[in-house]
Amino acid sequence: MRILMCPSQERSMHRVITTDPCPQLNCPESEQIALSSRCCKVCRGHDFCLEGHGCMEHSDCMNLEAGDCCVCKDGFRPLRDDNAYCEGTTWL
Repeated sequence: MRILMCPSQERSMHRVITTDPCPQLNCPESEQIALSSRCCKVCRGHDFCLEGHGCMEHSDCMNLEAGDCCVCKDGFRPLRDDNAYCEGTTWL
């Protein structure tokens, strides 16, 4: 068991108890970035979508520098602010 002090989104530190160590990164230290949403660093260009996302049918996951977001596919519009749920704009 390890106790880590990790940054939170409120710019303060919070304690995380974990049994898993941070994974070894396969990029140079100059390409490693620390994110406020997690304790372990990631390599620049990390595939956040591969970790799982909340994008549903008619919505695609798009990687960003520090996370991911959902984007409605062409011909669809968002039903919520997060673009996770989208509906068609035209009917055939």
